[in-house]
Amino acid sequence: MNSTSNKMPLFFFALLIISILFTFVNVSPAQQIQAVPVSPVSSALTVAPMQRQADGQQSMQVPQPSQEQSQLQSSKPEMTRQSETDGKKKDEKSATAALSVRSSADFLSQFERFISGGAPINISTNVRQFGYDLFSMPSSTFAPAEKVPVGPEYVIGPGDEIRITIWGNIDGHWSIIVDRDGNLSIPKVGIIGVTGLTFKELKETLHKELSKYYTGFDMNVSMGSLRTIQIYMVGNAYRPGAYTVSSLSTLVNALFATGGPSKTGSMRDIQVNRNGKTIVRFDMYDFLLKGDKSQDIRLMPEDVIFIPPIGQLIGIAGNVKNPAIFELKGESRLLDILIMTGGLSNTAFRDRVQVMRIENHRFRMIFESDLQDIETNPEKNFILADGDLIKVYSVVEAKTIVTLSGAVAMPGDYGLIPGLTTVKEIITKAGGLLYFAADKAELTRVKVTQAGPVTERMIIDLSKAMKGDFNHNISLDCRSALNIDPASASNFDPPRTVIF
Repeated sequence: MNSTSNKMPLFFFALLIISILFTFVNVSPAQQIQAVPVSPVSSALTVAPMQRQADGQQSMQVPQPSQEQSQLQSSKPEMTRQSETDGKKKDEKSATAALSVRSSADFLSQFERFISGGAPINISTNVRQFGYDLFSMPSSTFAPAEKVPVGPEYVIGPGDEIRITIWGNIDGHWSIIVDRDGNLSIPKVGIIGVTGLTFKELKETLHKELSKYYTGFDMNVSMGSLRTIQIYMVGNAYRPGAYTVSSLSTLVNALFATGGPSKTGSMRDIQVNRNGKTIVRFDMYDFLLKGDKSQDIRLMPEDVIFIPPIGQLIGIAGNVKNPAIFELKGESRLLDILIMTGGLSNTAFRDRVQVMRIENHRFRMIFESDLQDIETNPEKNFILADGDLIKVYSVVEAKTIVTLSGAVAMPGDYGLIPGLTTVKEIITKAGGLLYFAADKAELTRVKVTQAGPVTERMIIDLSKAMKGDFNHNISLDCRSALNIDPASASNFDPPRTVIF
């Protein structure tokens, strides 16, 4: 008992000492739990202290991110903004491309406008000179291919690289460039003049020269890098001047590279002059209209491409497949220009063609003709004159229809043959009468008289008309309207629903 009473003061004294220690260090027992730091990028890092503050406890100090982490985090918005900018640019490009596609899709052909009911009555004369827009494309698109085999007619000149390979009793390989004097220098063989030789002749010459020094060998000759040549574009060219082009270039390549003729230059008499002589006259229309490049020659150094002034011009507008302004070559007739356009469109009206002509550079006159039997009638296939404007009109819509309305399955406008199509035929095409149709129908006709239009109305017995009664199954014309009213409610019983 005494020992227990002696221990009690000691226990309270120990508690007093512990309380004093905690008071001096200002630490709460609840704070002795070790907290594991959370990564700064975690959302729990900010949520936990806020919860503790709300509970009235002291907030835990959040570890600050390092400088490298701060830079990484600060760079993220910039990267995000950059990606957003790139994305916007891509979206803008996509939108622009889509807009261009829509713009091209919005252009309607003559037939599309015709079937949509939007074909204009007046003919637009907003036509352009044929073929010149083809040269507006970038010249690099039409640059000659460099890495293609040269043909046997290719002419060797200074700057060309010749590759010679021999094997057999002797092996050897040489890549030699033709010098300014047009010679090749081959080891142990000497100097061989090759300028002006074709590629086929070059092979024969090299084999002959090497055979003088070697025997029992085979040989292969190929071309390496090709030279460039200088040509001249003069006359009524879009960009006249001197040009350096590939030695593989042809006349057509050069025309595309230099912009072709100007609108005052001829497309039908493009000339290539060489050594003071005209060696070819090229008609661009043969290339554009027929795909004929038979007169397209390979150019040589110092060739001159001359474009003379444009010849006679005529315009054709309206319902042809390719309305434009065409250049004439020699005597041309109406049928010739129709062939150039690709022919009449499917909406062309053959019974009328209008020609506006300038007479003696003094006044403009208009005359009419037609396109019926133009192939066999010389009077209709007349000779064209410089400055003619030809208009081909559209077909006229003949409204041979009858309007059917009221109690039929498919009311609307129906085509007919005037004087032959009957009431029964029209009702049958409309899917027949509905069950609530009246027995009578009203037919309205409009007749044109000298005193003006006269409207006639008559009542038709439908039961007799559907049986083919001649007095009621009458023929219709294009100014007729047939209306079938529903029967009154007293004349028929509405459908009944039967419940079993």
